[in-house]
Amino acid sequence: MRCTAITMSGQKCRMFSIRGEDKCVIHSQSEVAVKARQRPCRYTKGDMILELQRQLRNVKSSKAEPLEKSREIRALITQIDNLKEYDKPSKEKVESEKEDAFEERVKRSMEEKEK
Repeated sequence: MRCTAITMSGQKCRMFSIRGEDKCVIHSQSEVAVKARQRPCRYTKGDMILELQRQLRNVKSSKAEPLEKSREIRALITQIDNLKEYDKPSKEKVESEKEDAFEERVKRSMEEKEK
């Protein structure tokens, strides 16, 4: 059974619900869900992306109705993109690193000129 919660985007959550409940681990406030969220994740980000890609291939090859397939595919692609974007540095961080690198090059060139 799928989770009955509504996400921030206004769509239904697509995760499976906890056995005996109508919400998933993320949306449930039960004791079981709270303990599960506190446990460290045993999967790496790469493992999760590979699993989502496997699910994507399965959906593409399934014989479901085209509209349902497109919804599932869109949800899986969004999850994959979210995982890939999670570790990208922000624009401000990239720009500050560029400025730091520029300042270092200027300092080095000034030191070389002094020699």
